[in-house]
Amino acid sequence: MDGRGSHVTNETIEQAKEFALDMITLPFHTSHALHPLDIMACFKLFKIVFQRERNTTMFSKYYVELDKIASIGWVDRALDQTFTRKNIMSGFKGTRIWPLNPRAMEEKTSLSIYTQW
Repeated sequence: MDGRGSHVTNETIEQAKEFALDMITLPFHTSHALHPLDIMACFKLFKIVFQRERNTTMFSKYYVELDKIASIGWVDRALDQTFTRKNIMSGFKGTRIWPLNPRAMEEKTSLSIYTQW
């Protein structure tokens, strides 16, 4: 998570506990360099695949206006193709969050990252 106060609420924390999820918040003003899903791995790729799905359908069927039912299919296909385990792990590797590489993260953000290992 990007550490924004509205994202880290008591309700969010309780839901994470309920589903046995570990939450990691990133330091402020570092999401451009550290946000594992913002890089090409997922969100950007999702947008590209969604637009491709939409354009293929819109052009092949000569839609004049947005079809809400069809858009659900575009989202579904784009999610299936982009939010895969491989892509998600690639995002964490690309940002050097996993496996942890503090030196690479420091170079990207000018933050000092200390570990106690």
